[in-house]
Amino acid sequence: MTHRIGFDIGGTFTDLVLIDAETGAVTSDKVRTVPSNLAGGVVDGIRDLADAEGVSPEEISHVSHGTTVATNALLEQEGVSTGLITTEGFRDIVAIGRERRSELYNYSAEKTPTFVERRHRNGITERISATGDVETPLDEASVEAAVDDLVSEGVESVAVCLLNAYRNPVHERRIEEIVASRSDLSVTVSSDVMPEIKEYERTLSTIINAYVEPLITDYVRDLTEQLRAFGIDEPLHVMQANGGVIRSETLDERSLQLINSGPAAGVIGAKRSAAAFGIDDIITLDIGGTSADASIVRDGEIETTTEGEIDDLPLLFPQIDVRAVGAGGGSIAWLNQVDVLKVGPKSAGADPGPACYGYGGTEPTVTDAAAVLGYFDPGYFLGGKMDLDVGAAEAAIERVQRHLEADPLDVAAGIVDIATTNMAQAIRLTTIEKGYDPRGFTLTTYGGAGPMFATQIAEKLEIDGVFVPPNPGVLSAFGLLSADERFDFSVSRPMSLDPANADEIDELYETLNERAAETAGTDYSQERSVDVRYEGQRYEQNVPVPDGRIDEDAVTSIRSAFVDSYESIYGYTNVDDALEGVTWRLAAVTPTPDLGSRPETGAASVEDAHKGTRTVYTGEEHREYDVYDRFSLPTDATVDGPAVVEEAESTTIVTANYSFTVGEYGGLSLERR
Repeated sequence: MTHRIGFDIGGTFTDLVLIDAETGAVTSDKVRTVPSNLAGGVVDGIRDLADAEGVSPEEISHVSHGTTVATNALLEQEGVSTGLITTEGFRDIVAIGRERRSELYNYSAEKTPTFVERRHRNGITERISATGDVETPLDEASVEAAVDDLVSEGVESVAVCLLNAYRNPVHERRIEEIVASRSDLSVTVSSDVMPEIKEYERTLSTIINAYVEPLITDYVRDLTEQLRAFGIDEPLHVMQANGGVIRSETLDERSLQLINSGPAAGVIGAKRSAAAFGIDDIITLDIGGTSADASIVRDGEIETTTEGEIDDLPLLFPQIDVRAVGAGGGSIAWLNQVDVLKVGPKSAGADPGPACYGYGGTEPTVTDAAAVLGYFDPGYFLGGKMDLDVGAAEAAIERVQRHLEADPLDVAAGIVDIATTNMAQAIRLTTIEKGYDPRGFTLTTYGGAGPMFATQIAEKLEIDGVFVPPNPGVLSAFGLLSADERFDFSVSRPMSLDPANADEIDELYETLNERAAETAGTDYSQERSVDVRYEGQRYEQNVPVPDGRIDEDAVTSIRSAFVDSYESIYGYTNVDDALEGVTWRLAAVTPTPDLGSRPETGAASVEDAHKGTRTVYTGEEHREYDVYDRFSLPTDATVDGPAVVEEAESTTIVTANYSFTVGEYGGLSLERR
């Protein structure tokens, strides 16, 4: 078995990458996503790709998958009917929530959804103290009554989250046993999902896991069965938001970590591709059909967070820090009540998709605007597998153009300008909020639409360098195959960061290591960190914990790391103030095997790669762009814009202010002239 395959299901297309583990040869494909049969659509794509390369199912030794099933279920509120069992008096904690508001002066702001109806939230008699002592024994009769009530209400899944269970899970464990003995309900307990302080976030996280887990279980089972029917009997690896993959059989209490995992694989692929070209400081920008996702890699390290969010929902678990904006190739252009042109966040999706795809779409999208402007060869979309209907794109643009009394080409250029402005703004928020100047980074773009808008976005941000990785249209699928296996473990024990507490901290990490060994086996490396704050503060900053035994020097190192991090973000610190470690974290990481060296591509000269010219409307004038076949360009060649660089899964637009140089394996480095 010599091949590895990765596939990433997006809102419009599904990306597939097949790698020969011996030679490093990469074969890729991009097929339409089938929303009504995600698993079947993927397997059909794998079959076609394998057949085209003469690879039998038995030769595939590794399968990695990126899915949006959990994310979509949460955003669209289409999870299963869920109940909550919690400590008596605390059943409304998810309805009360936090005081934080994204729109401070909006008196009609919508409250964060609870995902559990109030009649399905049950309080039971028990109490664990903040130190883990049992103050009130568990009343099992009240638990049995709660379970029977949920079953009679038709609930499918139950979340169990008791007060202070992160310190002592004994009551949660017993409730889990009672639920299993009296029902067929799927059950999620907080001490498995998130054994951490912060009652609202812990309760909501447990509920969300219970809300999506049955859907994930059914989906993974269906996909696994269809893969086996095709002939692939290898374990399925699934991408998490933390940038690592996980074996599908260990998903039970980790379904929550699949939420927001979509962009993670792309960041992994972008980091590895850029590092191979000696680029360590990058802003990653993944532009697909529905959204543009931005992240940061600084000094070769991916920026992460333990306090992410999606649609204003807090997600408190380790994850790659990604900021998304609803602007992608499928984003729909529309007019507001006073006829001001807007783009997104609504998307045409995979069905019907942009009008130019010819599947019945009529709304004008960013892709339609690009087609009208001349960015694409209508006969070479997806390498010629799909013809674009430019006439349908023009008709879609006319839907908004006739209300604006403007030239259709100017309207199309305006749609692209608004979309790229929104994307640039997402990058500004990602960088400046953390104290970074975007001009000090290389913009690394990928996804089907990323390279198409790269130089326009870079111009808006005054970024001189742009990097387009090899196979950018399917980079997320490549990232799936290069991602390490990763399991995250945590425990909350607030304590002073005093050298006198070194032994107690070391014991905490021994406990976390034991939990890691039970799940990940023994062949893994550790990545340790802790959430630290000044005593009396509400919010923490995650900082690294040194390897080895925790002694006085290690505690001093943690303190120094926090002081440096705090000062870089807030511009102030006081080394003499008391510090408190709150949540202690350990990641068990098993490195992925080397993917092998990729074979060189390229022609003898730039002229051999030249396909002709194309007229592109820039928003100001019609201009002739030279068109090149990307993987026929010779290594080390430098070409001045304006130019169009074509490949099967993506198109790179190089505006007149930029030139590009071809690196190894076809990577493109663009520099502003």
